[in-house]
Amino acid sequence: MMTGGTGKAPGQRVPGGHNEFDSLPGGHTAPAWNGYTGAGWPEITKGVPTVNPWEGKHIWIWELDQSGPVDRIMSQAVALGLAGVLVKGWDGASFWPQLGQISLAAHQAGLVVGAWGYSYGRDPAGEAAAARQALAVGADWLVIDTEAEYEAATGAAMAGELKAAFQSKIGSQVPVAYSSFALPAYHPAFPFAAFEWCNAALPQVYWADFGMAPASALTACLGGYRAFGLPVAPVGQIYGQALPADIETFLQTSADAGCPGVSFFDWQGASAANLAAVGVLAYEAGVNPLPQQWQANIVKQALAAGLIKQYHEPDAQAPVWFVLQVALNALAAVGKNTG
Repeated sequence: MMTGGTGKAPGQRVPGGHNEFDSLPGGHTAPAWNGYTGAGWPEITKGVPTVNPWEGKHIWIWELDQSGPVDRIMSQAVALGLAGVLVKGWDGASFWPQLGQISLAAHQAGLVVGAWGYSYGRDPAGEAAAARQALAVGADWLVIDTEAEYEAATGAAMAGELKAAFQSKIGSQVPVAYSSFALPAYHPAFPFAAFEWCNAALPQVYWADFGMAPASALTACLGGYRAFGLPVAPVGQIYGQALPADIETFLQTSADAGCPGVSFFDWQGASAANLAAVGVLAYEAGVNPLPQQWQANIVKQALAAGLIKQYHEPDAQAPVWFVLQVALNALAAVGKNTG
């Protein structure tokens, strides 16, 4: 995603020689909003939506003034069958007021409004305050863009501080997702498990930047995210070298995999053909194939207790020999404890 004033997207280090993404045009520094101190505000209590806000199709908006007039964006969004838009609402501790220019029109068009912001991890309280201001101008849910800054020895602690800040300033009534690297195997230093406090994960599956086929990239992504137990609504790309046919494939593959939603980055970088490709296929909110957190926890506990010898997918069917082996391991464990 975009970090804001630099006009640069942090790179996802993946196979094929891709490191940092190229700089993109249109970068500017959004003015910080100076009217909110962050002190003394009660917990936000927004109404609980009838569906999860990440369900269906969405498109990300980085810079509104580079994406077109609001009325044109809204008419296109409806024509494309979008469930919502994701608009950049903060960068670090700086609130981006552009969200307030589109939220009312989006709601009037029947769209869910998500606000996203880039997290640097240096000022978690300031980031949470900026996210709260995004809610005040019309956001229905929040997405935290967490990337390279968290690939450090202190990454898990930073994620914990961010959790505490969001829970303190925003509370538990607003859905919060995180968006990060698509392929956990290539980012062992990133603390994916430390973001399990979020309601969903939106991994950035930028297949064209990876030099991969969209279906292969998505399959690898979902395989990596299974261990974390959150609903996964993948983010595809409509900028750069992405082709319309690949966008359609990504949509279909996501639906076939049972992903509850899908989104694309980003409006200003998309050609007319790529935008049109987003609307070719309808996307019904599906049932996410990933296990619930309690199922994943059972597998982890069984592994730690020695009842199983290696990690297994929580929703995988178990053959008879496997069940018998688990039972034998349990009997052996009981014998050790009682002997």
